[in-house]
Parts: sequence; structure tokens; C-alpha cells
Amino acid sequence: MSSSSAPAVPAPLSVGRALRLWFVFQLKLLADAVRDFALSPVSTVLILIDVVMRHSEEESLFRRLMVAGQHSDQFINLFGHVEGTTATIDTVVTSAEQSLRNRAAQGHGQPRDPG
Repeated sequence: MSSSSAPAVPAPLSVGRALRLWFVFQLKLLADAVRDFALSPVSTVLILIDVVMRHSEEESLFRRLMVAGQHSDQFINLFGHVEGTTATIDTVVTSAEQSLRNRAAQGHGQPRDPG
């Protein structure tokens, strides 16, 4: 049996990677909390409008809010359940991170000489 068939041992979590995971999760928690805080009074107003205007459930403003909430859930992707081509906070952070790395590689992120 050759040594190349031995299972690879995963590398330990680096401090940088751990901080990135923590930061992105905190960002997602903040986005989720702001969304929930905003949706609570909006949902109350919309359900009252639906009742007063006698909207059917299919044309309900409240129902539209629920659909928008589902889309925001996918974008926030709090626990990483959305994968693929869907835009999420993860893809936005990764894109911003790559842009910063590219700028730094080009010398744009270097401190300027005050002299």
C-alpha cells in the first residue's frame, strides 16, 4: 500500500480564517436583525391594509412581503444553506475581499509617505 493513498489531514483553522468566518457571521446576524426589526411594523400595516381593502390572499400585500422576506433570507444566508449562483452576503463579502486584495497587489493599499 502506498503512502499516497493515506487520507489527507485537514489543516487547522488559521486565525485569519476564523476571524473572517466570525466577521461574516456577525454581518449576517446584523442584516437579519435589521430586516426583522423593519418587517415587524411593516407587516402590521400591510395586513391592516389587506383587511380594510378586502384583498384576496393571492393579491395580499402581506403575502408579497412574505415572498420578499424569503428572498432576503436567501441573500442573508445566515447559516450557509444557499449554494450556487444566487447572490448572498457571502458572495458580496468574497467579491469585496478579492477587490481589496487586487488593489493591495497593485500598490493602492499602501500607506502614503507624509513627507
